[in-house]
Amino acid sequence: MKKILLFVAFSLFAVVFKANTYYVNDNSITGDIYTTAVGNNANPGTINQPYATLTFALSVATANDLIYIDAGTYTDMNISIGTTKSGITIRGAHISGTIFDGNSGTGIYNFMTITGTNVHIENMT
Repeated sequence: MKKILLFVAFSLFAVVFKANTYYVNDNSITGDIYTTAVGNNANPGTINQPYATLTFALSVATANDLIYIDAGTYTDMNISIGTTKSGITIRGAHISGTIFDGNSGTGIYNFMTITGTNVHIENMT
């Protein structure tokens, strides 16, 4: 009986805290460690069919999801992570390989605004 109750409790915990994982890759696979294909925002955001931009991945992500961003140079600007995205993790391939380049446009840009809580940004420049 205790084993059944433990199984039911664990199953409920897994359902409540189920998070999605999404992948992002630029238009190159050079130096990639997460994905094996170039990104396209028409893709489902999987390891074999990643999105092309962090902005798009964030548009489908929800709270507590994980987004892997592969090595490359990205030009996303004015990214907003609101309260509905609390607990999200955005993880780059490595700090010198996942680069957000703010020199792609003219004018004043804001890279990212975070109003959600427990947002984790890792391994990117």
